[in-house]
Amino acid sequence: MFFYYGVIFFLSSLSRFHPALDPLIHHDKIIHFMEFGILGALLSRAVLWNDWHRILKIRWWLFGLFFSTFAAASDEFHQLHIPRREIDMLDWMADLTGSMTGYILYWRISFLVKKRKLV
Repeated sequence: MFFYYGVIFFLSSLSRFHPALDPLIHHDKIIHFMEFGILGALLSRAVLWNDWHRILKIRWWLFGLFFSTFAAASDEFHQLHIPRREIDMLDWMADLTGSMTGYILYWRISFLVKKRKLV
């Protein structure tokens, strides 16, 4: 999970992408949603497998919301210091929405798989 966030952090530090990616840049909200959706699924896997939410006495979704908000905000704040990059609140919302969607989808799928194994 932390390695993947490092990859996101590295990609957001690039001030220019390869020219072949220019058509995709116009769909950047979808890209933000997808990359943070993967991060959310990895976060959900980490929380559910390690029972962090039980140890810390917080709800699983609250931990996911906190970390997702922090990761998305720090990614956007990081871009403030990169030439030709800027903070965009819509990017932050796409990051946060994608992360929470991946987090909830992974949790729900793992719940259904566990339930099916018990039957």
